[in-house]
Amino acid sequence: MLVTVTVAAVLPQDGTRPPPTEDRPARAFLRRPNVTYVDTPWLARGCRSGCWNAYLTLTPAYARRARRAPRPEARLGTLPRPAAAGGPGDELRRRIIDGLGIGFLIDGLAERPLAVAVLGESRTRDGTVRRRLLLWDPAVGSFEATLLLPAGRGPFPGVVGLHGHRDDDVTFAEEFLGERLAENGVAVLMPRFRVHDCSLLENLIARKLLDQGLTLLGLRVYETLLMYKVLDDLDAVDARRVGLLSHSGGSSTANLVVRISDAFRAHVADYRVDYLNACGPLDVHCETVSALAPLATQVNDFSTLTIPHLLVPYKFSDPRLRREIVTFFRRHLAG
Repeated sequence: MLVTVTVAAVLPQDGTRPPPTEDRPARAFLRRPNVTYVDTPWLARGCRSGCWNAYLTLTPAYARRARRAPRPEARLGTLPRPAAAGGPGDELRRRIIDGLGIGFLIDGLAERPLAVAVLGESRTRDGTVRRRLLLWDPAVGSFEATLLLPAGRGPFPGVVGLHGHRDDDVTFAEEFLGERLAENGVAVLMPRFRVHDCSLLENLIARKLLDQGLTLLGLRVYETLLMYKVLDDLDAVDARRVGLLSHSGGSSTANLVVRISDAFRAHVADYRVDYLNACGPLDVHCETVSALAPLATQVNDFSTLTIPHLLVPYKFSDPRLRREIVTFFRRHLAG
């Protein structure tokens, strides 16, 4: 059975509406993702024109029916102190999703349409294919990502790589093992998180979302799950063998992702937070989520994860450690 996905209208320069495309068949959806590739890029220069605007417009409109109360950390002043810790297992997952305010996004994630445009493609000397992608999701608008596909036919294991504050997907590919993993036969997909720089803009957007009962960190968690959805749609990738590698602020996101989703089979992070972090001129940013503070001890206890995991030194710059991380993923994502 084929499912036809229609993505209509024209995307303005703020990236908050879907791309133009004709009706075209998507993959039959059972456990497969609902992903449509658009032949003509609808925003040729990517997100330079301000794709972050979607955080202030489209997502709150999408979630309006939830009638969410403002989060206390949205207001200036002292952050709330942690309360008692939550319960294990499914209860922890439920409390994380509720604390992030993304239950409405998790529901129907597989069925929700996702449009992808290839903005550019190149090939390295070792045969790795590098694709610059622009994605559009009806809840969070448009954002960019980089996909590295190894030389050969596959199917390859995959890794989603999450960069830290003041970095991006290109930095992660070059400095945090993205390219190295691709050279070793692993497909790597890296989102470019919007307003991930501790700037005044991140402060203001984080506060605006908190005031609406949402969280910027929750949107980053959701975007990470969209990365898995893209990999699951690729014939060159075996979606049963996908891991998660993260640095700094990306680890703050990844450590939550592996608690609420069973999509990933191995996890490497170099950072843990108490979710009361302050950053930037107005202090509050994506890692400021007081509802998660009571859960931080459980979230950060990697010994309770049910998948292979490594907590490595910050930036994991030691060459021997980097070889260990590549070996770790190759071993635990082997066919």
